[in-house]
Amino acid sequence: AFYRMFNYLAVGLHLGFPFFDAVRRGVDAVYNVFLGPEVRGILPLGPLDVWMGLSMGWLRQQADGEVCVGMFCADGSAWTEGFGIGWGFGAMYFLTKRIALGLDFHLYKGVMIESCIDSSSGTDCSDVDDQDGFGITWMVGLTAAFFLGL
Repeated sequence: AFYRMFNYLAVGLHLGFPFFDAVRRGVDAVYNVFLGPEVRGILPLGPLDVWMGLSMGWLRQQADGEVCVGMFCADGSAWTEGFGIGWGFGAMYFLTKRIALGLDFHLYKGVMIESCIDSSSGTDCSDVDDQDGFGITWMVGLTAAFFLGL
C-alpha cells in the first residue's frame, strides 16, 4: 500500500521476493527477501503513472536444500542478512482511482552483517567481514498497488 502525499510523491512499504534458478546452484530453493519503506517520485500521465523509487531496509539471501561447506554436506539452509538498498522504476495503469496494475524493475544491494548455516548438526552463524562476494540482485515483475485515500 502507498500513501500519495502529493501528485508527484508517494510513500509506502516495499516487499521484494525474487527467486533464482535453484537447479543451476544445486539446491532446492534460492531466494532473497527485501523489506523496507519506499519513497517514489511519480510522473502522472493521465491514467498512467511512470515512477522511480528508492527504498532502504532489511535484505536476506537464502538457499535451502543440501548445503556444502568444504567437504561437509548436509540438508539445511544457508543465509546471509543485513542492510539493503533498493532502487526501482516502472509504470502503473490505474484501473480505478486507488487500484493500479503495472510493470516494474528493481535493483537490490545488500551490506551483509551475518552469515548462517542451519543443518541437522545445528546452527552456526558468523559475522561477514568481506563484502566482495555479494553482488547486486535484479528483479522484473508485475505490480498491484492500492493507494490509501486519506
